[in-house]
Amino acid sequence: MYNTPVSFVHPAGFRQATFADMSHVWRLVYDAYSAYIPLLGRTPPTFLEDFDSHVALGNLWLFHDGDQAVGMVVLTPMLDHILIQAMCVDPSAQGRGYGQSLLRFAESMAMLTGLRELRLYTNSRMVRNIRIYRRWGFRQTHVEAYGWGDRVHMRKVVAKRRTTKGLTASALARA
Repeated sequence: MYNTPVSFVHPAGFRQATFADMSHVWRLVYDAYSAYIPLLGRTPPTFLEDFDSHVALGNLWLFHDGDQAVGMVVLTPMLDHILIQAMCVDPSAQGRGYGQSLLRFAESMAMLTGLRELRLYTNSRMVRNIRIYRRWGFRQTHVEAYGWGDRVHMRKVVAKRRTTKGLTASALARA
């Protein structure tokens, strides 16, 4: 039953990243997260993320405007939710609604997989990001101390449209 192909059309501009895309992934991460070095007083933990594993698992998605990769999101299916493990937009492309497109895509993947909750975390010093997530409907669940300060955990329950319970984002992409 779970191997039954699911009809899934990627929204315009989105595609799963491949290993050939790693230079684009790291450019996006470096450009977007470097701005946080002065705020955090050190390199952001996203610089230590194992993006190769995310690609291998089919959890890393690129967003393109034409031929240019302008954003990326890592959506990791968990037992009862999808974790937005990393998300960024190229600084030169910010302010055009691409971040909203990434969040909308995450919501769509949650609905398609039957996992009706999105979770994420961010550094408490990233006040702008927290404001954006709150406007998008995320609510803080708790704060945790870690090596870079305090990590704010947030969650959002997404509306249920249709489900394909048990399928991961990578299974949907292969379908």
